[in-house]
Amino acid sequence: MPTYLAYTRSGTEFATEEALEALGLTVWCGRAVQSHYNRKTQEYRVEVNPALPNYLFITMTDAEYHALQSMPGRPRGLAPHLTQLTDGDMRDVERFQAMVDFNEG
Repeated sequence: MPTYLAYTRSGTEFATEEALEALGLTVWCGRAVQSHYNRKTQEYRVEVNPALPNYLFITMTDAEYHALQSMPGRPRGLAPHLTQLTDGDMRDVERFQAMVDFNEG
């Protein structure tokens, strides 16, 4: 099944990921967890941000791709164009996903 690179509006990556997963698509948006210590209040604050801001990786069939492109109520934040990844690109993406998923666990 082909994988597509999708551009999203800044700050809508996680909401767009959930909306696409609700449609039954396989979507990956890695998460980068950072902790910040405030010396004044002596508290830690944890931030969860996308590992690759503004981008999602969507695995879907050609029929699902055409259905998503012609859908009248597309998920908010999803750009109208999707880029299909080549085999070489997919190897790089899989290495990146393994590195991010390793750091999450």
